[in-house]
Amino acid sequence: VVALLACIALFHTAQGWLFDHAIMTSELQPISARKMAAARDWFNRHGYSIAKLSSMPVEERAKRLTFLTYRFCTPGNMGGPNLSRLYQKCETTCGGYAYVYRGLAKVVGIETRFADFYTIPLQGNHTAIEVSLPDKKWGFVDPTFGVVFTTTGRPEGRLMSLAEVVSLPARALSHHVVQATKSARTPFSATLLQQFGAAFSHSGMPISNYSSSEAISHDMPQ
Repeated sequence: VVALLACIALFHTAQGWLFDHAIMTSELQPISARKMAAARDWFNRHGYSIAKLSSMPVEERAKRLTFLTYRFCTPGNMGGPNLSRLYQKCETTCGGYAYVYRGLAKVVGIETRFADFYTIPLQGNHTAIEVSLPDKKWGFVDPTFGVVFTTTGRPEGRLMSLAEVVSLPARALSHHVVQATKSARTPFSATLLQQFGAAFSHSGMPISNYSSSEAISHDMPQ
């Protein structure tokens, strides 16, 4: 029984890794026209104004997209050869959340790159996002867990970069985490304080994992 459970766990780990690897390999290329069309359709189907979101400051756009992606997607294994279908039904791994986020971000004028975590205790690996900010800076967001980290620990605070996040111990990092709500009753037009009014609580990704793993940004391997 133990051996069987171990094999099942190994299979799911390999399945998740292959899906995430496929996404990362494709995303090192420019975002495709198919993906852009699927992302635009997603905004229209949900009644979210692309123009309104595009007019907001970059950091606010990035935070609101974290909230929207976190609320839309659910954990699962869905992938397949046409990843754009994730904009129709997002049941996926962390790589799928990141895939959806990058397309939505591109539509509203935000450039992004993958941020990958390795050797996470009891988890293995994880994929999140960094968004390009003004003045050649980057801000870290994690749509899988609906999380951003700010310097003030409040939704309106400045986004921290991946390098800043992983440099802090868990106790200090807990003062900077900002958690999105999953509530469908929180509208697109709500304030950031309303959209990020939840408490961080993820058994699969405790706050310590952000600082106890190895992390890299694509295009910035150092």
